[in-house]
Amino acid sequence: MRQLANKLKAAGSGAVGFFTIRDMAQPRRNTNINYLIPVDAREPGSAAFWDESVKLDDIMRLLDQAPGAVKFVVFDACRNELQLPTKDTSKGLVPIAEQQGYFVAYASAPGHTASDKGQRGGPYAEALAKELGRQGLDHLSLFQNVKETVIASTGGAQYPWESNGLSRRVYLTGEPTMPADLAMWDSVRTATDPAVLAAVS
Repeated sequence: MRQLANKLKAAGSGAVGFFTIRDMAQPRRNTNINYLIPVDAREPGSAAFWDESVKLDDIMRLLDQAPGAVKFVVFDACRNELQLPTKDTSKGLVPIAEQQGYFVAYASAPGHTASDKGQRGGPYAEALAKELGRQGLDHLSLFQNVKETVIASTGGAQYPWESNGLSRRVYLTGEPTMPADLAMWDSVRTATDPAVLAAVS
């Protein structure tokens, strides 16, 4: 995360950072702090367990070192599989307050867990991968498409949620193709005359 923060800082204004949390994350009860859980964390629910985990707040403080960059933080991480004592944890992640320069996306609504069932890592991961493969979507349209797909594929059981602190639309998959470019493509995509192709090359 320090390396990512340094790269974003060096890139300056207009840089975009995209950080996805795909495994385990959990809030600690009565603290309103989300923790990222390492795969080798020991003794779930113990003091040592939380000491070995990473506070999301600490990660975001690192990213704050690049104030000119746009930061995307995507949680597809809160699972039921992590068996922690009820007294130590809350169900689902605690929502992050809107922060300038950040777009925070959750695979499920605050207080609810996300599914990882499926051949491609769960409904949210599959929908996100599909949308990231499409050109010309701003971040609002991209994540709205993800939300609608997940809601439909889970029958409403999983409802993604976002916090948008960005002041402009960001095109993660490339700027939309201009109408003039589309018209040019339409004019040549079925052409067989070399002269037509040469005219637009």
